[in-house]
Amino acid sequence: MASVSVVIATALVGASGWSVASMMVGGEGGVSPFSTSNAHPASLHGARLGQTVTQLRAAFRPPGSGRFRAAAGRAGSGDLALAWEPSPGGDAAPVPQEVRFELHAGLLVAIRATLPDANPHADGSGLEVRDASVSVREKNPDKTVSLTILARDCPTHAAEVRALLGARTD
Repeated sequence: MASVSVVIATALVGASGWSVASMMVGGEGGVSPFSTSNAHPASLHGARLGQTVTQLRAAFRPPGSGRFRAAAGRAGSGDLALAWEPSPGGDAAPVPQEVRFELHAGLLVAIRATLPDANPHADGSGLEVRDASVSVREKNPDKTVSLTILARDCPTHAAEVRALLGARTD
């Protein structure tokens, strides 16, 4: 049987010059979503790449309560990492199970989170590429989604960004 590939693409360019595009490529291996969007900066519950620690702590508002704690950065990098963990006892809301914020030169350059399927940030394309960031969502067998948001210009994460961009199917 012959292999069939289908490409569906949409695009929108607003007056401000920002664009939103999405592409679904399907073939023998199934459908793999890929999108490019500059309409909204990559964020998680108010935390956005480029924020300082103070801005991050003030802006991050997940559904449910929790606390920040210092976490180990990459060895030898001098980078800072903060972890956010939900309060014991849990809330009924779709609270992130864990979130790690990575800062380089004092600015937020990576967000890594494990989210329940019901969390609004768990929904979206498997790979999203923006001018300043790359985001990837991976569904896990335990009905959670691993979300990683990386700044494209951070030297600490350059190899990881290149690997993600090289793996896309566009």
